[in-house]
Amino acid sequence: MGMEWAINETVFLRGGYSYGKDLSDFSGGAGIKIGAYGRDMLIDYSIVPYEDLGIVHTYTISSTF
Repeated sequence: MGMEWAINETVFLRGGYSYGKDLSDFSGGAGIKIGAYGRDMLIDYSIVPYEDLGIVHTYTISSTF
């Protein structure tokens, strides 16, 4: 289960919780949407604490065209 909060049209905060998972329960993240030249560029970050792996950080950059 998760949720996303759009602070404005550019900044987003995300959070989630997984039921029945042994490795991790909570996750969080943020995203930024930047519009340029008629395209949107999205930069996303997430953080998930795992018992065995420690804290895992994920970064994603994507674009629409």
